[in-house]
Amino acid sequence: MRNVLMSGLLALSMAAATPAPALPPDSGLQPLETMAALRGLEAVGRLEIGGRGFCTATLISESEVLTAAHCLFDPADGMAVAPEALIFRAGLRHGRAAAERGVRAVAIHRDYDFRDEDRLRRVASDVALLSLDRPVRGPVRPLPTLRAPGAGAAVHVVSYAHDRAEAPALQARCHVLPARGPHLTTSCDVDYGASGAPILVEQGGVRFVASVVSAKAALGTRPVALGAQLDIVVPMLRAELSRGHARQLAAPGGSERDAPVPVRLMQGTSGARFLRPPPPKTP
Repeated sequence: MRNVLMSGLLALSMAAATPAPALPPDSGLQPLETMAALRGLEAVGRLEIGGRGFCTATLISESEVLTAAHCLFDPADGMAVAPEALIFRAGLRHGRAAAERGVRAVAIHRDYDFRDEDRLRRVASDVALLSLDRPVRGPVRPLPTLRAPGAGAAVHVVSYAHDRAEAPALQARCHVLPARGPHLTTSCDVDYGASGAPILVEQGGVRFVASVVSAKAALGTRPVALGAQLDIVVPMLRAELSRGHARQLAAPGGSERDAPVPVRLMQGTSGARFLRPPPPKTP
């Protein structure tokens, strides 16, 4: 049996300074097992990471995919994954993808530092834009980005996870919570493998990506998901790619450790799912 190392998606416990406003109940997770259930959401896919793990990612234009920056580093050794080792599989469902593409270049937020031990501080810059080796056309419609709505707004999230690796699930209704930093705080239900998953908002019958999942947290006793604001970040990353200044993913060394920040870090949580071979058997 293979050992599974979960790493990347934080789990933080944050004190609630003020009571959260009363909101309608969130919906549960709905598996998207059929083509009909997935229709309109094929742009969400699984990002294969060097054949060792995966995150969730989203096609936001014919040749661009958005995910979390920490997905591009192996937390066990701090080594970066080369762009050519990444594969995006749009609308993956039980081994069949609506489109499959390689990655030619990567740009990550200029402020993101995988070595930063303040893991909460990294959330606001935990964004990466991938340039695909070929455009995705046809039935897969990209989901463009939009500024995140304010507190109380209803959003939804589509993600893969450790217990639903072969097909995504939709949480049709969760909510934006009052801001507690430069990141977006939502009541959305995320788990291992959901790093990079799109937090979606609907306007005029059109879905937009308002954020990408970076961290799993607890606000008092309430589970929450944290993500980066995208309205400034995405144009910046596009400019880097167009100028050919995509950041080289140096291997920073080191691994995830408990961070000396005024929050309690809970162990055994992750966004990227990395698989390790078992140790050799002894005679």
